[in-house]
Order: sequence, then structure tokens, then C-alpha cells
Amino acid sequence: MSLSLVILIKGSAYFFLAICIHFLFIKFLLRQHIYQHIYDLSPSTHQKKKYVPSFGGIPLLLCFLLGLGIFTQIHPKIIWATSLFFGFSFIGFLDDFTSFKGGGNKGLTASQKFVLQWLMSLIGVGSYHFFIMPISVWEAGDRKST
Repeated sequence: MSLSLVILIKGSAYFFLAICIHFLFIKFLLRQHIYQHIYDLSPSTHQKKKYVPSFGGIPLLLCFLLGLGIFTQIHPKIIWATSLFFGFSFIGFLDDFTSFKGGGNKGLTASQKFVLQWLMSLIGVGSYHFFIMPISVWEAGDRKST
């Protein structure tokens, strides 16, 4: 069997499994009434979000881990990218958790999210520089396109 056929079969199976996991998890969240509560005086465009479940990123993380297990080999760049993905996902989880625990729609403020995302980006660039490959702003400007 050729490598491209193996990848196609694995990818198709993974895609189907990921859709099933996501569908089942969303159904579970809706049955548990874990969704945003929209107040009645909000605009009609906001009312559409009434039954959008919180914590919908959890099945994305599970599917991401499943995909890593199926398709990748351990490599420093993959570990770096995965760490960043989980770092930004944690910010989203923290926002949903804060909103859910508070009982209203008050999750993290925009400035709190901005600061956390900025710090995660700084950690990402710093860790890439120290653990993967040094980054130089000066060298980036000196490169000539061929």
C-alpha cells in the first residue's frame, strides 16, 4: 500500500472520528445546560447565541491530541507548536470557566485576554529563540529575496 493511500485512509478515519467526538461532546454540554445565558433585553442578533455551549474547545483539544498520535513524530518544533496551541487554548478555557463559574456572561475582560495572549506570544517567541533556533530581527531585514 502506498504512503499517500495510508495517509488518506488515516486522515479520513481521523476526520470522521473527530466529527463524532465533537458532535457527542456538544450534545453532552447541551444536555448538562452548559451554555451561555443571554439576557432577554439583548439584540436579536445576540439571541442566536442562546444555546451555544461553553467549553466547545475541549473536543478540539482531544481531536488535536488524537491527530498528533496518528500522524506525527516527536520533534522539537512540533512540541513547541503544541505547547503554544495548548497555552492559547488554556486562555480560552479560563475565559469560559470564569464565565460559567460566575453564572453570567462575565468571563475575562478584553484587556485581560489581550495581556494573557501577549504574554503567551512572548513566551512562544522566547522559547523558539532559546530552544529551537535563535531569532534575530536584524538578520530578517538583511535577507534578499531571490
